[in-house]
Amino acid sequence: MVELSLINTPNQEFNAILNDQNCTIQVRFLGDNAYFSLWVDDDPIVQNVIMLPKEKILLYQSNFSGNFFIVDSTSPADNQSKPNYEELETRFKLYYLTDEEMQEIETD
Repeated sequence: MVELSLINTPNQEFNAILNDQNCTIQVRFLGDNAYFSLWVDDDPIVQNVIMLPKEKILLYQSNFSGNFFIVDSTSPADNQSKPNYEELETRFKLYYLTDEEMQEIETD
């Protein structure tokens, strides 16, 4: 599991190499929702998917290996809040999990 560093700004884009995949990740806030977009080697994987706490961000099978989650680190697991950009550096954490890690948590 890899924690991806976010900053408390409503729009951000950054690059990361995740499981040998050259990724560009964009997080944007519009209204009350956070949106996630992902490109690998400049090819779009998903665009503008709503980020909900503890829910898989990539909802369908794609050529991308792994998945992403956003977690409210200060709330109980059964009472997670939707992310807000003011608390991205402190309260809301974005994680990448490999396919193997995803299988482990899905079987628990």
